[in-house]
Amino acid sequence: MKCYCGLEKEFKQCCELYLTEKETPARAELLMRSRYSAYCTKQLDYLVQTTDPQARFEIDAQANADWAEQAQFQKLEIIKTEESGTKSLVEFKATYFYANETHVHHEVSTFRKTNGVWYFRSGRIIKA
Repeated sequence: MKCYCGLEKEFKQCCELYLTEKETPARAELLMRSRYSAYCTKQLDYLVQTTDPQARFEIDAQANADWAEQAQFQKLEIIKTEESGTKSLVEFKATYFYANETHVHHEVSTFRKTNGVWYFRSGRIIKA
């Protein structure tokens, strides 16, 4: 089965390695892709684990779970990635089906690398 994240790899050789903690994403873009796959596979604890510890208080785990259970994720498109040292930006669009409609979530996410590990820091939604 192809990976949910959109790379031309099998899930077992791609994001599953990160979701099962066999590997750590080497770049922020790979972390972004694995977080999308976590939504697709309903592995929502991964979202908490890969969020910057200083930002975890902002997570509404129940709201994430409720939304993820009802949404059908269709496609991830990485638009742009900028990485400089321990900071990175990833702009993406995630297409999903929810409440009988197709939606596109367009976001610029910031990431921070701490002790060699990338973490999601924050996201800014881009309005259509």
